[in-house]
Amino acid sequence: MRAIKAIDPELKVGGPSTSVFVPDDRYKGEVEDRSAMLETAAATDVDALDWRPVWLEDFLSWCAERNLPVDFVSTHLYPTDYAYGADGQAVQITRYADATYDDLTLLRALLRESAYPDAEIHITEWSTSPSSRDFIHDTVFAATSITRSYLQCASLADSISYWTFTDVFEEGGAGIGPFHGGFGLVNEDGIHKPTFHAFTMLERLGDRLLLATPDGVVTRDSRTSAVSAVFFNYPDGMGLKGLSARGTYEATRELADVGPGRRIRHTIEGLEPGTTFLVEVLDWEHGNVAEAWHALGGPLNLSPAQRDHLRGVADALHASTLTVPGDGVLELDVELAPWAVLSLRQSA
Repeated sequence: MRAIKAIDPELKVGGPSTSVFVPDDRYKGEVEDRSAMLETAAATDVDALDWRPVWLEDFLSWCAERNLPVDFVSTHLYPTDYAYGADGQAVQITRYADATYDDLTLLRALLRESAYPDAEIHITEWSTSPSSRDFIHDTVFAATSITRSYLQCASLADSISYWTFTDVFEEGGAGIGPFHGGFGLVNEDGIHKPTFHAFTMLERLGDRLLLATPDGVVTRDSRTSAVSAVFFNYPDGMGLKGLSARGTYEATRELADVGPGRRIRHTIEGLEPGTTFLVEVLDWEHGNVAEAWHALGGPLNLSPAQRDHLRGVADALHASTLTVPGDGVLELDVELAPWAVLSLRQSA
């Protein structure tokens, strides 16, 4: 660290580049200790366990003892995990919907209490699960969960890197078929998954927060004064339950029955009369490309016609426009279906 700073003090150094939070001592040594996972695997309430970042506290202490510079800390966050039970079988663990928020809040607290309270936080991997065969990744359910978590956590980290941009991914081998639960925002053919549209909607938000609600935000761009918003319906029927990894596409479709809908009503004042806003909605009926692929029979090898059809379905979000009346007050009043994500933005 000192050697790097000697070259250029502006170069940033940090670590420990670890993976996941765990509630046990499986990584206490230099090799994974599966016996330390037994209580975790047997736990009836995994959310009551003490989940902590791997090696991060040791890293901060070690650096502080040696008066080393630390500009940032980096780790991975996943709200799902696994632990090996007494029978040697892996037990899938799904944490609650606010796990990412609480993990980042803990990470902020650890830094605040350390010798490096101003260190940046970079989450170099994050997704609904660390499995590249989790069919949730292909669905509108993942898009809604991602939107919810990013809006919750935007102020808690300097970066949160979604894992990953594309399904073309070598770790664990290539996936079979166009929708195989891969990490990507786009599949191997470049077809946009619902998660791609979720990030597109988030990217359109401005840098000034005008309104924050449990269901979304309204923002303004400090450069252009353009107003934009994102709202979502993570259905009440989920409670605070998070999304578990699903090994088949059919298993993910059970979530389509979770409800109810949600009415979004907001008044935005001080707008230029005549301004047109574009409203786009991603939901079960619009942009749900994995369901369209399922309706085709789930072909593993797409024909050119099937590929073009799915590409069209993937980008066919429900679109409408709203025009600001003469009093400069925009009334947003929409019913969002379960799992829907809505984007509101000024049209060019």
